[in-house]
Amino acid sequence: MRKSFCSVLGMFALVFIFLCLISCGNLAKEPSLSSIYVSRMPSKIYYAYDDPLDLTGLEITACYSNGSEKVVDGWTSLPKPWSKLKSSGTVTIAIAYENKITDFTITVVAEGEEIPEQPKDSIYTSGSEAAKVISGLTKAGDNVICVMGNVSNDDFSNINKALKSVAVGITLDFSGAFFTKIPESAFNGCKMLKGIVIPACVSSIGNYAFNECSGLSKLTIEDADEPITLGVKGYKTQKFLTYYSGEGLFYDCPLENLYLGRNIEYADYNDKQYDADFFTYGFSAFAYIRSPTLSVEIGPRITRIPRNIFLGCGSLNSITINSSGNITVIEDYAFKECTGLSEIIIPSTVTTIGGNVFEECTKLTKIVIPEKVTYIGSCTFNGCKRLESIILEDGEETLVLGYNTYDANSSKSKGLFRDCPLETLYLGRNIEYESYNVKSSDAPFYAYGYSAFAYIKSSALSVEIGPKVTSITTNTFTCCESITVININPSAQISSIGNAAFNGCKNLSSFIIPSTVNHIGANAFSSCEKLKEITIPGNVTYIGYGAFNDCLRLEKLRFEDGTAPITLDCDWYNSSGTGNGLFFDCPLESVYLGRNIEYAGYNDKDPSAPFKTRGYSAFANISTLNTVTINVPNGVSSFLLGKYAFRGCTGITSATFTPSTNWYNSSSSSMSGGSSVDVSSESSAASVLKSMGENYLYWKE
Repeated sequence: MRKSFCSVLGMFALVFIFLCLISCGNLAKEPSLSSIYVSRMPSKIYYAYDDPLDLTGLEITACYSNGSEKVVDGWTSLPKPWSKLKSSGTVTIAIAYENKITDFTITVVAEGEEIPEQPKDSIYTSGSEAAKVISGLTKAGDNVICVMGNVSNDDFSNINKALKSVAVGITLDFSGAFFTKIPESAFNGCKMLKGIVIPACVSSIGNYAFNECSGLSKLTIEDADEPITLGVKGYKTQKFLTYYSGEGLFYDCPLENLYLGRNIEYADYNDKQYDADFFTYGFSAFAYIRSPTLSVEIGPRITRIPRNIFLGCGSLNSITINSSGNITVIEDYAFKECTGLSEIIIPSTVTTIGGNVFEECTKLTKIVIPEKVTYIGSCTFNGCKRLESIILEDGEETLVLGYNTYDANSSKSKGLFRDCPLETLYLGRNIEYESYNVKSSDAPFYAYGYSAFAYIKSSALSVEIGPKVTSITTNTFTCCESITVININPSAQISSIGNAAFNGCKNLSSFIIPSTVNHIGANAFSSCEKLKEITIPGNVTYIGYGAFNDCLRLEKLRFEDGTAPITLDCDWYNSSGTGNGLFFDCPLESVYLGRNIEYAGYNDKDPSAPFKTRGYSAFANISTLNTVTINVPNGVSSFLLGKYAFRGCTGITSATFTPSTNWYNSSSSSMSGGSSVDVSSESSAASVLKSMGENYLYWKE
């Protein structure tokens, strides 16, 4: 009986054990594969075009559901090993193991270009082991640690401690790692951190992450479509003072090489948004970085260069922007006070350049504004004291400009390029000006700086105007005494020359007005003291007040043939009776007149008012005038020389009239009656002109 009971009990025990094994069967299963990563890069990552793919040295690590990792074999690649590389640039190599995929990149150099040196041996480790590896380093120089796989906040804390414990330079390459945030104060005080690669998977970097990283000279933020959100180094303000000292995230880092592969945004500081004053809140990652030199490369994923980003980086001497990118905006203050920057190529995709962008870039010598740019903000070139060449590329859209300095005191106001000693200027498009508060762009430029190139001072300035320009705006070149040459593309369809456009261009000796021009504004060529001759095209229908005032060397004047009359204003209006005609200041020696002349009313005064007061006589009292040619063009049935037309022109010795018959002297402007005059010879025609007095001279078919 006892034996039978024991047998039954044993059987129950066996059943119980069996059931336990079934219920716990999952524990006996192997852990599942979670992911794979590249734990060691191949020895060769730079290739010539058509080289075979060599994956020698590549190490792949598998991560499992129980947290374990192991190096695995049996993976496959695409492209396959030893296949020929037929495309240049960055090439992605995909690695598959079981049902998981990872990748890495190599570089294939274009045919004819030099292959870079293959990377030196790097140390590969996981996030959890990185601190241990760093602590054991003793080799002098820059030790490259490639951190692979997952990296936790605890790993960052341990890495920080390890970096503070060593006396050798460390570069951390996280390009093969997986984490989304660099935590607050992650590398705070890590003075031996020499370089860091921040991978595309990172979405944010916390405040103070790089405080006191006084050895960090190389920073790579890898390409990514999504922006990276940055914290700050410090927020500071002192009440009741105008001093602010907020500092950007990398303020303590003496960067010498920076690769920026993605757009930057900033984390709000309490309730302060990114548009708050960066001086207080530190919303500027690289402002006022201090290093011997700084070379910057902007990657193809960047779409905007944020404001203040390189403000005060005096060591920035080279910036390369990837030509395949799509940057549309360069925001305010982006490169202000980059005193070491001598050249920058603005991408062709840019449409907006903000205010103060290149202010005080004292080594900048040349700038090209691409055709898509439609706006340049105020003070953008303030203090650019070596900027000698500007090209405003041909463009269909009008370019809107701000000012350099606004001041109600006219002597202090400046146009956008006032501080630039320009020697060459290419103007390829129309210009307008943004309004200052309630002041429209037609307000006086003297107060509002609505004159891009006024008062520019240089040894000599050569200007070329492109075929897309249709208007030379008011005050464009006012008092540019250094202008010696202006060439206008013969294909340009310029219709107007604005008020004071070339006023005070004292060294301009010649200017060809395009045949398409129909309007010449007031004071357009006033004080062009070296201008010797001018031809007014037949399409011009109006010349404004004082257009040739103080043109003290203008000897030859030609009004080309035209069927429509031209309306002239005066040179000087004076109610005391000393008004002067439009060319009174010009020592003219010869005049060709191929069209009828009319006169504009002065305010509410009509052209019948006395010319002595209103200046309604273009050529009166020019004693130097000796040769006059008057031609009635085809298609004109009558021609009238107005009252006082050549009164006081006592030096006329030769005149030619075409046709030479049917001319009459009359006291009336109705072109009827009067006496026939003889203009058949040069001498007789000269006498007729000198003896006109207050009468009119007319011709009718």
